[in-house]
Amino acid sequence: EGRKPQDSHRRLTPAVKEDGLAETHENIKGTIKGKLALYVDDLLSAARKCLSVSFLDALKAHWKMASPEHLGPEAEDQKASLKFIGVKITRDSKGCFYLGQGDYVLEVLGRFSKSMDYRSRSTPGEPESFQPKSGQKSMKKNPRSKIQVETEDSDEYAGISAILGALMWIAFRTRPDIVWAVTRISRSAKPGQTEEQVEHQARSQIKHILQYLAATWTVCLKMVPASGEARLQVVTDASLAPGGGRSHEGVTIFHGPNLVFWRSGKQKLTTLSSCEAELVGMVSGVQQGINLSLSLGEAIQQKPVIEVYNDNSAAIDLVKSGPEAAFKTRHISMRGHYVHDLMGVDILSVYYVPSEENAADACTKGLSSAKHDRAC
Repeated sequence: EGRKPQDSHRRLTPAVKEDGLAETHENIKGTIKGKLALYVDDLLSAARKCLSVSFLDALKAHWKMASPEHLGPEAEDQKASLKFIGVKITRDSKGCFYLGQGDYVLEVLGRFSKSMDYRSRSTPGEPESFQPKSGQKSMKKNPRSKIQVETEDSDEYAGISAILGALMWIAFRTRPDIVWAVTRISRSAKPGQTEEQVEHQARSQIKHILQYLAATWTVCLKMVPASGEARLQVVTDASLAPGGGRSHEGVTIFHGPNLVFWRSGKQKLTTLSSCEAELVGMVSGVQQGINLSLSLGEAIQQKPVIEVYNDNSAAIDLVKSGPEAAFKTRHISMRGHYVHDLMGVDILSVYYVPSEENAADACTKGLSSAKHDRAC
């Protein structure tokens, strides 16, 4: 109890280095046979079973450990599942992995709600749903839900911070479909609103997300084999000042068909146009893509190709023009030149993608049911 991630890291690092392991991004010589992930006191080893078993047996000399769970092609492991940082990982006969938090979603629903009727929601937060009509009652029950919660405005949800923390843990681990709705809660307060008004609005938003989760608690991320794939696709989008202040950006990164990173949040500086907002969001995606390419390059033993996609033609023209572009402010100019220079040394390429095909669109705004299903 009370352990910090850095405490576990300090204890584990000397032990694994004694056994010949190296930290990520170190100057590694030879072929990588596996990887080890550590979060506080949770360990995840990705390697052949014989190698993982041998390593974990050696690690027991330094650390008290529970019996490990195995997941792989071996007959005794094919139907098994394991959990890492609360995420349930399963594997099918085709080698596809599924990452889900269904049990935790049900726990959250039971912890922060009473046993009443649920209204079924097809999206985590359409724009109009964040301003519910006063006294609005449930319209229909959701037969797929194990947990039923009332949908009248009430004092059901105690501890906004605790609920928001639980929802963020879900959104940033396995549920990118709710990440915009969750991050928008923290920025929904407007100047002039009283504390009671802000809290009431937050409760309405949280209620909508919980109703959506009750209908989709079995949803999980699917990871298909992508061996030999040396390409990262970075898709970015931005919504210009939805609350009248800073813009909201979204970033999704794919390795082959697999979504490996997503982000939704307020930008760190104020932009004056959609073009500027898209450019700032593009730079955020590029920086994260470069970070991920280092880990991917280690795993596949070759330099990955980074492809950046955006739906704003003006922003793309600015980064491609480089010194010839007419930037209005210095901080925007620096970001445009940064991407342009990376293109010049063949680290990445930038392409246009139509808005209806932009995977990051769901990270910046509420979508209709049809658009939400297509994007997620």
